[in-house]
Amino acid sequence: MLCTGSYEYVCLLLYRLYVLFI
Repeated sequence: MLCTGSYEYVCLLLYRLYVLFI
């Protein structure tokens, strides 16, 4: 996942949730 711009924090949160649900 590429996390850039002002939505970087959102991308990081989604990535953490994605990892947790694997």
